[in-house]
Amino acid sequence: MLIQRAGTGTIPPPKFIRPQFEALSKGWEEQYAAISSHSLGETVTIEPTIVTIGHDDLEADDDAVPFHPAHEFGWDNENPRRTLKTPQFKISWRPVTNAEYYAHWSDPAKNQGGGKVSMPASWTEVDGKIHVRTLYGPIDFNLAKYWPVQATYDDLSIYAKSKGGRIPTIAELAAFTERYETGLTGQANVGFKNWHPIP
Repeated sequence: MLIQRAGTGTIPPPKFIRPQFEALSKGWEEQYAAISSHSLGETVTIEPTIVTIGHDDLEADDDAVPFHPAHEFGWDNENPRRTLKTPQFKISWRPVTNAEYYAHWSDPAKNQGGGKVSMPASWTEVDGKIHVRTLYGPIDFNLAKYWPVQATYDDLSIYAKSKGGRIPTIAELAAFTERYETGLTGQANVGFKNWHPIP
């Protein structure tokens, strides 16, 4: 939601310096080129498995149970903890990038009829060119082309179908992340490490 509003009054957090996107993008370009030729191919196969998702964190207990370090925080839609089975499936080992989504969105032959996708709210048009929104203002599309696209579920479903796939379930994502390190740079973008996406 912050990214969708970026450039319309949303400001970056105080004392955060604007990232050097131009320099960062050069590193992302090199890393992406190296990983694109990885021996894994485009997809990996996950064997049938059992995963545990969710948290036993009832909001009604918040006032009755004192906070302690072993307590797990969970949103209301993550309650209760549950075990799910997944059959064997194939999954792309990385998210769809802005560049990949742009190729579909901007191609009249692909983006028509049942295959039509919208311009994501995380993009904006500046002087006739597409830019990607950040809390530091819109940046040139090429600087963010390897970031994961931020689009609606419906549009991503259409995109996935056009590629012969579908959006994975929560259980499938859990099975995947239990087996593979995620993040192009080898580190997850969590804990407000960055105020912008990374590949």
